Amino acid sequence: MKCMMIKMKRRIFVLTAASVLGVSSLLTGCTASDSGYVKEEIAEKTNAEQTACNGTAHSIYTASQSAVTDMLAEDQWALSELDGVYKLSGSDFALVSAGSENPKDALKYRMTLYFTELKKVDSISFKIDGGSCIYVAVKDERGMYGTYPNQLKKDDVQYIDSLGEAALYAENGMSDSLK
Repeated sequence: MKCMMIKMKRRIFVLTAASVLGVSSLLTGCTASDSGYVKEEIAEKTNAEQTACNGTAHSIYTASQSAVTDMLAEDQWALSELDGVYKLSGSDFALVSAGSENPKDALKYRMTLYFTELKKVDSISFKIDGGSCIYVAVKDERGMYGTYPNQLKKDDVQYIDSLGEAALYAENGMSDSLK
């Protein structure tokens, strides 16, 4: 019984340390079952990170949709002035302010009102067409890609090496041309 408790404490320590540090180098000297637990833990962490990145893309999608809706309701901007593909970095959102005469800058400002974390994102691509947001692709500060409405799955990440490919995925889902 005492031996089982020691093994259980050891496994808990290994899992916790590997999870916190995000490394598998702690596996040295571990049993095969310990190694399996850590690999599962790392896989779950990767899934969680991918889900979080897709969540960021969804938040940006919602912010852009809300911003466009507000701007069109004010009758100050024409639909054609807002339509287009936007490729921006997070720092592009730090430079905008209220009252801009440029519709693209006004849209960026409005988006920051709905999602304040935009400045922390590495790069973003989204498309506005007919007053609606069609897709969002995002690259976060860790270099992970997230997409919406077609959410990037962990198994498909290996086919995405650029924001342009992530945008293609976001708009169309996984296509054979990416594989």
